[in-house]
Amino acid sequence: DGKATFSADNEAMNTILTEATKLGVTKIESVPPTLEDLFMRHYEG
Repeated sequence: DGKATFSADNEAMNTILTEATKLGVTKIESVPPTLEDLFMRHYEG
């Protein structure tokens, strides 16, 4: 179905959008991290 799911930091978004455009991507859905994701990032790092 041509879908991909991944996580990325805000700093990577320009690169992601540039490369996605080159590949012909026509739709991107962005969702904020969950509270659990934020918690785990803070305490795992």
